[in-house]
Amino acid sequence: MIVRKLLETLEDSSNNFEDFKKEISEEIFKFKELKKKKGSSRPIYLSDYENLTLTKKHCIKLCTLYLSRLITSSEIDYIVSGLCLLNFREELIFEGGERLFDIIEELSDPDVNGELTKERVEFVLNQLEKLKKDSKK
Repeated sequence: MIVRKLLETLEDSSNNFEDFKKEISEEIFKFKELKKKKGSSRPIYLSDYENLTLTKKHCIKLCTLYLSRLITSSEIDYIVSGLCLLNFREELIFEGGERLFDIIEELSDPDVNGELTKERVEFVLNQLEKLKKDSKK
């Protein structure tokens, strides 16, 4: 996944996420297939992520795409897992620090957090909105 392109696509108001989805479709397929095998690690391919910042706006857009059914639970799991991995490696800045990371991490790893549901994404979106308001104080 080309992280820079992901963030640029999330910032784009034309909302053309389909092109990005096509680019990562093979990665998503492998990710989903290995998820079915107990105990297997799931590959996440990351590139072009230097000097980038993940913002609340990016995260809100991801939630909105899911709620609009423009991305699937597997796609959001793959994307968020990749972003979280970069956070662990301290190679991606999360605007708002650990609070933003903790909120967005809820969208990844259904084995840990449970299957992604509309209600959970709405909860995450609500937490992001609160974080957005808190940062203005």
